[in-house]
Amino acid sequence: MMLDEAIEAYVVTKRRYPLLRAIAQELDKVMGQLSAKKTSRRRVRIWNDAVLQLARDSFDMFVIDLFSIRERLVRRGLLHLLEKDCARLKRCDPSEISTRPAIISGNIGGPEDYARIQAEVQQHHRELVTQSINGALDGLIPGEYPVTPQGVQTLVKRFMKETEPLERDRNRVRAHRYERHFDVQHFQSLDDLQSQLDIFERLLGDLYLVLTRNSFIFRLDFHASTEGTAQDLADIMVHGSINSAVNAYRVARKTNKNPVPWYYFHREKFFESPPNPEDEQGGG
Repeated sequence: MMLDEAIEAYVVTKRRYPLLRAIAQELDKVMGQLSAKKTSRRRVRIWNDAVLQLARDSFDMFVIDLFSIRERLVRRGLLHLLEKDCARLKRCDPSEISTRPAIISGNIGGPEDYARIQAEVQQHHRELVTQSINGALDGLIPGEYPVTPQGVQTLVKRFMKETEPLERDRNRVRAHRYERHFDVQHFQSLDDLQSQLDIFERLLGDLYLVLTRNSFIFRLDFHASTEGTAQDLADIMVHGSINSAVNAYRVARKTNKNPVPWYYFHREKFFESPPNPEDEQGGG
């Protein structure tokens, strides 16, 4: 149950990450294109800084929430329980893995051949799952079996050490932005945080395989589509509103033949077109 809760908390936390990355990329694209097209009388600026602040707040909370998951795993959480009950961290034997009948096609001969092939396929599956589980255990606590409380303590210390950048970012930047001990050198960019996410996913994946023993593939299920959302938010920040963005991208006005302006179509055409000389001269 605690493992499921930790994985669910991680999924809920991480699903904003692809959107934050997409927003940052779109914002760079919009600002860069406008900088190339701007007139000498205008400078590129953010017109809706409240929405920009919302994105920054989401970025801050992403780091804070990720740190909370770290603490939940360690401070009297799942890893603390495993230290008290290290027998749960045990190696696997192929005989422990249950299988379902495999689908076998082609010319396989008679019933005896079919039974033999079926047994071979199932045994191969058991061995693959066993290999994954034991490999995960070796990744968690290398070079020690049976697992002891000291082995789990070593795992915790390694995890805490690897995620120190997250702790510094949370405690010296995100959670205390306007306090005296704010230290910008500990700020992590979205790219920097990818390595921290990899550490969490490796730990949760290995724990999942060892504790559940029901799969040799660990996947995190995300439902966070960024299609359109990042573009809309970037346009709202830079242009102030979608309506202003529609005007900036010169979307065709509503007519009988075109009852719905082609916002996304014209938006992409805008980025594909070279700078307009008239814009550079302040005309148009």
